[in-house]
Amino acid sequence: MRRFWARRTALGVAVWFVLCAAALFLDAHPRPALLAIAVAAAGAALLLFLDVQTPPVSWTLHDDEPIRARGEDAGMMLLSHLLSEQLYARQPGDRLRSHLLELVDSRLLAHHGVSRIADPERAAALMGPELAQFVTAAPPYPRITLSRIALLTDQIEEL
Repeated sequence: MRRFWARRTALGVAVWFVLCAAALFLDAHPRPALLAIAVAAAGAALLLFLDVQTPPVSWTLHDDEPIRARGEDAGMMLLSHLLSEQLYARQPGDRLRSHLLELVDSRLLAHHGVSRIADPERAAALMGPELAQFVTAAPPYPRITLSRIALLTDQIEEL
């Protein structure tokens, strides 16, 4: 870095010296101090301009592989946990049921513009009998089998 700045300073001094010599040769009576200030200001402006110039940025990816393996996102981990809780816990909670109801609500609203709570008859007609029975079941909720979970998720996807 020292060599870098030494070259720049030497170049500035050389330019100042050449300008002073040219002015003396032309009998222009130069003022060396004012000429040094002018050369320093012009050199500083030029160096700032040159230093700001940056090479174009390359936005290429270094690795096309995803950070996580396929299926290891947060949503998949949540569903895996909810399924394990439903299938293997001593007392299964209603978290899987709540999650499936949220999916039903979002699919009904997104694909049909129907709210299950605001228009239950129309929602029941769109859902079909099996899914409508699941949605309207009263507590206590029984354990949901894996085959029933598969059937319900298929019906939710068809909404």
